[in-house]
Amino acid sequence: MSRARVEQLAAQAADLGIPAGATEVVTAWLGEQYVRSVPTGGSYASAMSRYLAWCAAEDIDPLLINRMAAGRFASYLGEMTSDHTGRELSDSYRSTITTACTRLLEYAVAVEARPDRGSNPFASVPRPRVYRKHRAGPRLAFGDVARLVLAARADHVLGGTLGKTIVGALMLTGIRPADLCRLDEDQAVDDGHGGYELRLTVKRGKPLTRWLPPQVAADLYTYKARHRIAADVPEGQAQPLLVHPKFRRRITKDDVLRLVKRCAARAELDIGASLTAREFRSLWQTTASVNNISLEDRQTAAGHDDPRTTQGYDLTAWTRDRDPSIKLAALIENYPSEELAIPLAWATATGRRDSGGKNECDCVPAWGNLLVWLGDIHPDLQQTARAVPVEDWPPGVITLPSAFCPACHARYPGPYRVTAIPGNPDNLKQDLLDHELGQRHLYPGAMAGRDERRRQHDEQTGTAA
Repeated sequence: MSRARVEQLAAQAADLGIPAGATEVVTAWLGEQYVRSVPTGGSYASAMSRYLAWCAAEDIDPLLINRMAAGRFASYLGEMTSDHTGRELSDSYRSTITTACTRLLEYAVAVEARPDRGSNPFASVPRPRVYRKHRAGPRLAFGDVARLVLAARADHVLGGTLGKTIVGALMLTGIRPADLCRLDEDQAVDDGHGGYELRLTVKRGKPLTRWLPPQVAADLYTYKARHRIAADVPEGQAQPLLVHPKFRRRITKDDVLRLVKRCAARAELDIGASLTAREFRSLWQTTASVNNISLEDRQTAAGHDDPRTTQGYDLTAWTRDRDPSIKLAALIENYPSEELAIPLAWATATGRRDSGGKNECDCVPAWGNLLVWLGDIHPDLQQTARAVPVEDWPPGVITLPSAFCPACHARYPGPYRVTAIPGNPDNLKQDLLDHELGQRHLYPGAMAGRDERRRQHDEQTGTAA
């Protein structure tokens, strides 16, 4: 693949009229980048395609560009749009292109293809700053793992144990999709503890050993033993671990990306079609950090040489809970604050109550008397139940209506948990509620359709009566 990409770039340079000497230097440098790292080589090849096209339009030798022309190219990048999305190029990609141009001219000086050995015009060109620490938080939660794996099992292209293995390995190990696809059959070895030892080759050809947890290892074992189809590879070449069932070739990262997007749509995740396979890497790092796994272990597992790279994937690096001001303020127990423990903006008055313009009563600061109607969840639960506020939504509870205060009728739409159901011998009603909420958590679309059919049936039955 790398050789074909280099040859394609050389053909493009010839069509653009780039001097043969410059084309030879660019392709030689790019070939070395592919040897060092296939993903980096791919990114630099895309960058060189844009750079050569601009040089041809400006009638500039790519190796003899000066500082003023380099600045014009940087401005041109700020106006370019993506061929795939139609949006402006991201700051990260523009920075990658500028870096690729810098590395190219350094190589040109090293091979004596550029006369002014002491200057590199791209070295002083301002490039976009990418603040990874302050990007948006993870858009996935570990609670989405089961939903995505079930969706992968039902996928019509890579479904069954193959889809489960791919999605489960990405979510529970945080490895790169390209690294997973490069695995050969003999690089997944039984570790003797109910799992598999994966002997990966990551960026820059560095070997890395990871272990599949038993949940994913069971899927991989079943796939290898029963469902795997041998790939059509030349004799003497190693068999890939993950094989496309239709085309009988190695699974590619594009196959993985399309699988992930189909799973997100089937599981009805809020993130929708914008989910990518690399999102799992941030989810894994963030969850590992929250569970106090050391930075050193996370760095080793990710295959990073620099711990700052690992920290860039940790999206909990700066949150409200870590702000020193929040921690210090919690030490003051008798601060004379007028604010409530839970903001009043969350409460909406629905009953008649005049309290000086505030939607509150004695129970609002702690929301200690919340009730919630359960009749919409199942016909056998036509009653209200007690609820208490919590930090995050339990599985399926978000499908219940907002809890309310029986004293002031203020509604509390925040996260809560059902704690007690009156008239509940042997916890039968609680078990029924937990079952219904669990089903809604795993199959929200199907359960919504079932509820609609049940409602229509009740209306027809009532009309007939």
